[in-house]
Amino acid sequence: MHPNATVVPHLDRGQPHIAEELLRYRSPMADNSSSSGMGDILGFFGNANPISGITKSIGQMQTGVGQLFDSIERFNSMIEQVGAAMVRVNGLLDAVDEPTLKSALEQAWRLKAGKRLLAELDART
Repeated sequence: MHPNATVVPHLDRGQPHIAEELLRYRSPMADNSSSSGMGDILGFFGNANPISGITKSIGQMQTGVGQLFDSIERFNSMIEQVGAAMVRVNGLLDAVDEPTLKSALEQAWRLKAGKRLLAELDART
């Protein structure tokens, strides 16, 4: 195994030669990076790197987007919980509403029957 090789779990399953080959691989661009590269170009600007503001803005945007997705997930979870609560409340209303309605209708029929009986008794006298 290569002396500087580190174990890469997803690449080291039964084939250690793949990890070694990846560690030994050098890009052709890496050989030319000493003479020209983005780091050298940005080095000309010194401490006033124009890209640092952009990278900071991108980092802040990534953080904001991550927080937005977290908020959306929490909102979806809340909506699911409200939906489950509404199902329970509707079930409770169905259980309570039907006997109450039935009782109220029976009372209304009794009152009507009582009024008819009183009307008939008044008519006979």
